[in-house]
Amino acid sequence: MPTSKYDPQRLTLALEFKGWTQKELASRLEVRPAYVSMLVHGRADLTDSLVDRIGFVTGLPSSFFSRPAPLVDIGSLTFRKRANARNVGALTSEWALLTDAVARLREMCPVSDCAPWLDSLAPSMRVDADTVEQIALDARRSWGLSDDEPIRNLCGNLDRQGIIVASTINQLEKGEGLSCPARLWNQPVIGLCAQGKSGERMRFTLAHELAHLILHRDREPERMEDEANRFAGALLFPRTAARQELHAAMTLNDFAHVKARWGISVAALTRRALDLDVIDGDRYRSLQIQLSNRGWRMREPVEVEPEDASLLAQMTAWSFGEVVSPDYLTARADMVENVLGVPFDAVNQWCWNRLHRRVDAVA
Repeated sequence: MPTSKYDPQRLTLALEFKGWTQKELASRLEVRPAYVSMLVHGRADLTDSLVDRIGFVTGLPSSFFSRPAPLVDIGSLTFRKRANARNVGALTSEWALLTDAVARLREMCPVSDCAPWLDSLAPSMRVDADTVEQIALDARRSWGLSDDEPIRNLCGNLDRQGIIVASTINQLEKGEGLSCPARLWNQPVIGLCAQGKSGERMRFTLAHELAHLILHRDREPERMEDEANRFAGALLFPRTAARQELHAAMTLNDFAHVKARWGISVAALTRRALDLDVIDGDRYRSLQIQLSNRGWRMREPVEVEPEDASLLAQMTAWSFGEVVSPDYLTARADMVENVLGVPFDAVNQWCWNRLHRRVDAVA
């Protein structure tokens, strides 16, 4: 029976993370596919020299292969019903690496525990639309926001709450975010597929994933996505303010003016108007047709500035470098890779490319 200090499950994780087949790895290593299959299934040893070769062709540090295989409850990931089969492996493996790195960083630096805050808001029983609206209001008020005040920086509020928002390497073809709300998974992290996304879509996705972390901490209802969308609308545009600013005769241009103040898309605003009975179904359908005819489903007028998060970058700098200023964070790339087992560039992507490589002078 082969024995090795390297876990073959990490090789499977590497293939999924890279989106490679065993045959493709075999070609790059110039070995037979059957040999790679033996490595993956633990029937052949991963030696130091072989791991170095695999690391070279994959761009992964050797430490990647010596860490324990992370545990991921695929069934609890919120993106699973919105992703195709090709996305699932890559995103699940990336999520495993991300949350494993977060767990290690939480051991190394002080970060506020957001579990009590989530617990204080999380329902344990069935909720209706009014309850979802109220929970969203309670979340806003805990941040010191009045009901008629827009959220200027949602990422900043999540940072301060201790919820990590990471920019993922892999992207979803349908949907823009993922999280794992189950209580047993005590790492509140939101993965945001931010590449090419507008500011308003990013904000709604963040609010949607926050809804999962709060509403679905102890429960998994059939209409999870509907609840999360309702929460996101209520968080970004509270009911009282919405009923004051929205009216039945509004045109798309009128909605665009509201978008400029509240940072929520015209498409989401029309849905908000329907949910609050400001407009009826016929008017809503008419507005959707107009959105399509104007090309606004692809690109809306009124630019909302994209946001990024800083908490994960700060944690990485505290652990492996220096927080020179809020806008200048450094980290030793070799230390990041040795301890976290992930390439520095991948970690920096999760950190919204906020990290600068720190090079210590040789004495």
